[in-house]
Amino acid sequence: MSGLFTDDQMAVIAYCAEEVRRQQAGSERVADMLRAWNYACGVVVNPSLKCVPGVSDVITIGKLCEPVKNEAGLRRCGVRVGMDVKMPWERVPIALAALTESWGQMTPDDAYFAYQEIHPFRDGNGRSGKILRAMLAGELHAPSWPPNKWGIENP
Repeated sequence: MSGLFTDDQMAVIAYCAEEVRRQQAGSERVADMLRAWNYACGVVVNPSLKCVPGVSDVITIGKLCEPVKNEAGLRRCGVRVGMDVKMPWERVPIALAALTESWGQMTPDDAYFAYQEIHPFRDGNGRSGKILRAMLAGELHAPSWPPNKWGIENP
């Protein structure tokens, strides 16, 4: 234990700070991501066990990660990541419901990438996706570094 926080808590704080830094989301988003992480910890009985979050959990986590842009919940506009145009917003609720139904049959990494393809929020999809992946992997107390499409370590 180091000061006010346990080693597990320090690992989560470092994870969230690194994710926000990597996404260049602004330092205030660290506190938002930690609030969302805390919510996720409250959803599961034992954060070291896998948990399959539902649509309402996804929406809450998305709103907590990006409280201003995601205040209304799921996006109602088109989004793109670089040149990658994501699915029309009208398809998001059905796609997200189907994804949450199938999460139990997917690896946490595959679930994360499927979530990113849906991109259910205006902003904070990477941060909320990392929290959902940690829930699915049973890593809320000991997160591993975020997955990426290329299978390489984050700098």
